[in-house]
Amino acid sequence: MHPFLTLIYNSLYALVKLALRVYYRIEPVEGLQDPEPQGPMIVLSNHPNALIDPFLIVSRLKRPVFFLANASLFKGWFANWFLNTFYCIPVERPKDTGGKPLNNADAFQRSRMHLLGNGALYIAPEGTSEREYRLRPIKTGAARIALDVLRDQPDRVVTFLMGGIIYQDHPAFRSRVKMRFATLRIGLDDLPGPATEWSTVEWLTRAIEEQMQALVLQ
Repeated sequence: MHPFLTLIYNSLYALVKLALRVYYRIEPVEGLQDPEPQGPMIVLSNHPNALIDPFLIVSRLKRPVFFLANASLFKGWFANWFLNTFYCIPVERPKDTGGKPLNNADAFQRSRMHLLGNGALYIAPEGTSEREYRLRPIKTGAARIALDVLRDQPDRVVTFLMGGIIYQDHPAFRSRVKMRFATLRIGLDDLPGPATEWSTVEWLTRAIEEQMQALVLQ
């Protein structure tokens, strides 16, 4: 990353982390490895509290993280410039296109290239944010991006760092927040079939969802 952008990222990171500590009572996290996994890493979490969830998860990490964010946030030239400059990748959802076919080829390509460069990428795999405690069925995007990396560089291992966020009361000031983490590492030898097959995408998606279910208060 460019040194100037790194400086801005680190400054925003420190400011957001301080703001979260002021607003919430964040309890000690469970399951977070030290040192953090290196190499390509996909960071996942449940998503009950809109923009706050990604910041809570990433504030526990030391590595810079890119964000896969819904395309509706990129409307307007300034938002588009700012989010693209500061490590966000737009991804379309059905509600963003008015029923038109989704076009996420560029989002998947940028995500894949970032991971091939040993980057970390945050994805909210439920695909939407709802204020409820249960984990909704997750989408296949995270699995597909990981399998694309393994297809292009078969000797790689992709780490999924999965976080579960439990709020005592979502919007309340000084609400308690608990975060639990689990790690899943996947290489080609761990797959039940070729990385290009849809059955492998479904298998990996189920494996991710099962581990995430155990992290969230249902």
